[in-house]
Amino acid sequence: MGLISRVRRLRDLEPEFGWWHVACNMARVRWLAAWGRKRGRAMTRCGPGLLAAPSSLVLRGRDSTIEIGANGVLAAHSVLVAQRHKPWNEAGARIILGDKVEIKEGARVTARSGLIRMGDDVAVGMRCTINCGSDELTIGNHVRIAQDAYITTMNHDISRTDTTIAYQGVTHQPVVIEDDVWIATRVIILPGVRVGKGSVLGAGAVVTGDIPPYSVAAGVPARVLRSRLPGEAPAP
Repeated sequence: MGLISRVRRLRDLEPEFGWWHVACNMARVRWLAAWGRKRGRAMTRCGPGLLAAPSSLVLRGRDSTIEIGANGVLAAHSVLVAQRHKPWNEAGARIILGDKVEIKEGARVTARSGLIRMGDDVAVGMRCTINCGSDELTIGNHVRIAQDAYITTMNHDISRTDTTIAYQGVTHQPVVIEDDVWIATRVIILPGVRVGKGSVLGAGAVVTGDIPPYSVAAGVPARVLRSRLPGEAPAP
């Protein structure tokens, strides 16, 4: 895709901005990446063909890294934040996006001392929130996440009753979403969950436990309704 084609596509994503704003924003993101490499710092690394809307935001804290693969899309008002949170982890936060990852309008991807890793050909829908604390959040290849979904590796600690919940801190557990998963609108995935390959999560599901591969799950809390594999009996 040539430069003119990329600018035209970005204008379709965010028509209130002119071609000059789009071209300047693309140059800004690439300049930051080049400046970071020159100074030997872990800055934003961008693959070829990146489309970054003028209102998209990429924030990287000290000792943190954001890597964006080839042909990625950061749509209007999308946000990537990688920033170390000292009480949780002394290491920097990392966001690593594969090729052809699209962060759609208003979506927010935040790593706070942890690692968010997305594979190739991933779409994160409008207004989604992906939030990682000091653990890892892994999303495989060919995953589709519909609008308003919420995925987190963090939760409030409520183990004590002699003090308020607000001052008990948070707990951290990794989340894994394997390849070829479809997450429908307004799904919530809580810490410690593994969603198996080829699974489908129905709209509004609250996923609190592991989902086997090739399952269709829905409900609050989510339960497996049936298997996508031929010959498998439906769940009771």
